[in-house]
This record gives sequence, C-alpha cells and structure tokens, in this order.
Amino acid sequence: MHTLLRHEDSPLSQRAEHVDDLISINGIFTPKKPLIEKDESWSMKCRIDTFADRLDKKAIHVHTNVWETHFRYTNSLNHSHVCLLAASALGIGKRYSRVLVPSSLTYDKMVPESSNPLTDRLWSTAKTKFIPDGSSFNRFADFSH
Repeated sequence: MHTLLRHEDSPLSQRAEHVDDLISINGIFTPKKPLIEKDESWSMKCRIDTFADRLDKKAIHVHTNVWETHFRYTNSLNHSHVCLLAASALGIGKRYSRVLVPSSLTYDKMVPESSNPLTDRLWSTAKTKFIPDGSSFNRFADFSH
C-alpha cells in the first residue's frame, strides 16, 4: 500500500509512476486453501478489493501452492519472495511493461538473502521492467515517531 499511495495524485506523492493494478499473492506464508468467507485470506482479499475499487484500480489475486511444495520445508522465503512477484507479473502475460517492487530493505541495510534495490531490477525482461520502489523505507519501519 505504501508504494501505491506514494504514487497517487496527492501533495504527498513523491513521483508519478502510474499504478493500474494491485497484485496480491495468497499461499506464500500459509498453506493454500480455497477462499472461504470470513477466513484470513478472504478478509485480506476483501480489503484489497475494497481499496482497489475506491482508488479505481484492478485487484489481481494470485494463488500459489508454494508453501506446500517448498517453503514449509526450508526458510527460503527470505531468498525468493521477489521471485514470486516477478513470476506472477510475468505469468500474467503482456499486461505489464513496468512493475513496481515495494522495498524490503533500505540501501544501507541490504543483505544477500533478500529482495534489494540493486538486484530486484534483474528480473526485468525485454518487455517488462522491474523498478525498485521506496528504497529509503523498509517493510519494518516504525512510523510512530
């Protein structure tokens, strides 16, 4: 949401990348299950759909079984969550020429086991450019100060 809101038309916007779609991936952190009304996955889907609708965006919901097939046996999510975003965006086809990758780590805190602004752009293809976004922020920043 930080990436989306940074680029909306507002006085707080830092630059003008146009965001068309919100991509969410279900099945990364917990086993994939059918979307059942009132469970956590359904609730998240509804919140994203509502938010997308209010901002005139399209919500794209990707479902994966990567937890059952790989992640529950290893700790490799730290190494590959951006791979899932890249695979999802590229798997949708020719829809995207640019994909904003929300920051995980800042430039001064980069480690080789995570998404970072120097390597995220390497997922780019001739037709789809991956753009690190918000690298002065991280997912774990405390904004209460």
